[in-house]
Amino acid sequence: MRLPSVFEFRLPRVTASPLLAILLLGAFPAAAWPQPSEITPPPRQALPDLNQLQERVLEFWSLVSGGEKHQALSYVAQGHDHFLNWKWPSVQAYRVANLEFQDGSGEVMVTIQAVVQPPGFGVTFHWPVRQQWVFREDTWKILVKGSDLAALFGGTRPRPAKSSLDQTETLQQFKQFQIGRKRIQFGEVLQGNVIWQEIPYKNESGIEISVRVSEAPGWIALDRSHFVVPPGEGGTLLLGVFTEQLEGEIKGTLTLELLHGEARQTRTVPVLGSVQVPLRLVPAKLVLMPGAAQEVQVRNTTQAAVRITEVRMPADFLVSEWVAGGAQIEPGSHSVLKIRWDEARTPEGWSGGVIRLRLAQPVGGQTELTIPILQRFP
Repeated sequence: MRLPSVFEFRLPRVTASPLLAILLLGAFPAAAWPQPSEITPPPRQALPDLNQLQERVLEFWSLVSGGEKHQALSYVAQGHDHFLNWKWPSVQAYRVANLEFQDGSGEVMVTIQAVVQPPGFGVTFHWPVRQQWVFREDTWKILVKGSDLAALFGGTRPRPAKSSLDQTETLQQFKQFQIGRKRIQFGEVLQGNVIWQEIPYKNESGIEISVRVSEAPGWIALDRSHFVVPPGEGGTLLLGVFTEQLEGEIKGTLTLELLHGEARQTRTVPVLGSVQVPLRLVPAKLVLMPGAAQEVQVRNTTQAAVRITEVRMPADFLVSEWVAGGAQIEPGSHSVLKIRWDEARTPEGWSGGVIRLRLAQPVGGQTELTIPILQRFP
């Protein structure tokens, strides 16, 4: 979907009720509207590829505004459960208005100018949204903080119930809390896929039990991390495995903590599987250094030949050539791509980009390989 670079709306006059005032002041963060396309100049040690950041932000908003929150989870660096509990108004339009580097934090504050229509209102409102993004695992991701979401979107955290039972009696009741999966086995999958699994649970005890996810690997996302189950009730916990940064045999453990009053008990659910990488890049990213050429090895682990039709460089002061093998890579073989950097032609402030290797045919769902390339600052 191509979004307009600038949009303006003339809003009809409406009589603001106290409820509307609270909604706009409490739910929508107050911020001054920046000028269109305003970007705060980055410092010398700028984070890599601001174009990619803007693309990721727009992709994220496209998914969320379309109701595809689970697909958008791969854009979230932390706070998956809080993100899934966001209560978004209907978004009519949006664009990236400002990127502001946070001194010493390695994060970027992104301001989005959006037009929204809150539930129950027949008019639209301008909504300036400020979100923190960070460069992690070779890509940009949004930071979701639970405390902020609780204030802005009405989210709350459940609290453990008070109890008249002693510790021994409560621990006996915990034995009747049933978790329907002893382990999560997601099998063999291709890198980049997202695997969804359900963990059924039922509280067969006579007490209310709070459940909290106390530990989980960074590549696991959950639709909830803290919830309460009344006696006799149950449900399912949705678990997602993100394989973008995984390779080979995968082992992880999801730790659930049961709480009632002061009593606590932990349960663990192993998460096992295997992630296959049909085309491997070694190294996965390049750091440019003055006077040195860089090489990337492209390994074909599939059972068929792979052909690379185009090597697209991010700038004309970067040049590539095949120095071993070539664009046609046979099964079980590899080729070597050398990258040369003309430092004298590099614009001041350039921090990096992405090399794109276009494939003749999709491999494992991929139509291209990407190699982040960064300039090493002194």
